[in-house]
Amino acid sequence: MEMIVPSVAYPYTAASNNRVHSLTGLLQPSGLTLAGLSKDGVVVQAEQTGHIGTAREKVGLLRSGALLKHIYFLPEALLLTPAAIFKEEEATTWLCQLFPCLPAAVKSIYLSKSALHLTYAEEPSLQDELSPLQQELTLRPLPQCLLESPAEGFLFCLLDAMAVGVLHLNGQLRWYQQFEYTTPEDVLWQALSAAQDAGLHPQGLQLQVLGVSPQTAAVAATLANYFAMSEPAADPWDPVLALFQKMSTCAS
Repeated sequence: MEMIVPSVAYPYTAASNNRVHSLTGLLQPSGLTLAGLSKDGVVVQAEQTGHIGTAREKVGLLRSGALLKHIYFLPEALLLTPAAIFKEEEATTWLCQLFPCLPAAVKSIYLSKSALHLTYAEEPSLQDELSPLQQELTLRPLPQCLLESPAEGFLFCLLDAMAVGVLHLNGQLRWYQQFEYTTPEDVLWQALSAAQDAGLHPQGLQLQVLGVSPQTAAVAATLANYFAMSEPAADPWDPVLALFQKMSTCAS
């Protein structure tokens, strides 16, 4: 029997009377996804727009006047360095040797919970793309949130065409990977390979799936056949809302 996997359809509105107090955004090549949060930090609305230049006209959350301070993105050029051996100039040099980037666009963030320095390149075109929003925005790398809340086991974050996989064991980062995927089996292969490299049996590892991809539910269902999944999502919106809650908490 073929499994029917539900998907989400924007816009999202929670069944509550909470008003939007602040906004958190996620920028991808396909466009901008915005989440409106209440004063208590609960996601109460979510909307998508394709063309960023007309976002203010197209997205009701922006027209509501709520303050948008932070937008997250997934940098293509990224380097993780243990704090004990980190040297900013060396990290910048290595990053721009490994990826096409300008040293002036390179930034570093210290991740205290992981004792790592996250070095990444911010593409200059991103600032130009966001300028039509006419707000004072801070661009933040999405991996910062995924690495600064180290839950034991696997965490997968699914975007439209890219995925981020993180494995923490005993509070230590054991694996981090950004990769393209087209099917749930692509994500499964990454997870099984990482577990094998760590010398661990998949059923002994907790695994959580977050994301805004239409395939999120299908990926979670596939991984559940091999790993000890956290509580399955009762609603197809749960992985989306959980990701935005994590980003909102990270920005506060």
